[in-house]
Amino acid sequence: MILGILQPFFTASTVEAAARLEEYFYAHALKAFGQASEGVYAEKQQYILQTLIKAQGNDTLIKWFTRTKIWNLLKHKGYAKVAFMDKDLQELVDRNYLLVQHVERHGNGRDSTMYGLNPKALGLLNQ
Repeated sequence: MILGILQPFFTASTVEAAARLEEYFYAHALKAFGQASEGVYAEKQQYILQTLIKAQGNDTLIKWFTRTKIWNLLKHKGYAKVAFMDKDLQELVDRNYLLVQHVERHGNGRDSTMYGLNPKALGLLNQ
């Protein structure tokens, strides 16, 4: 009988709205925690951003970089291998500091992932 009493209060639209709200709060918590956390990862991510800003220069077009190119620009500081940067690069993509595009070579070499500075984030970082 309790189910019959509660049924009118929880419609499908209410459940959908709650699910959207949960997604919003989850994303907000991830970003807030990421911005509040300091340490080695934050320092490395800041160094990546500073290096890419320097490489971008005054160009208005987005410059795209492979992981290896970013690693070389960093002069290997903080990362023994290119693959060790993946976590930090993904975090910067998740926080919208970096844009990402996947390039398919269609048989002429390997597919690759390219990273570029988000112009909107660039404006925030230069303030």
